[in-house]
Amino acid sequence: MKDFLSPNKFNIFNTNNLWINLESMNSRIRTKTLQMDLIVNRKALKNGMRII
Repeated sequence: MKDFLSPNKFNIFNTNNLWINLESMNSRIRTKTLQMDLIVNRKALKNGMRII
């Protein structure tokens, strides 16, 4: 963990964590006031099935 504290080695650190208030998110979805861009990342599985 010590290596991750070095700003010289890791000037950008991403843990891919997203913390949200679920009650607030639920309210925004129900009132249709949540506006977000959709990021599409198309891929194919080894069997050829296409997924997003």
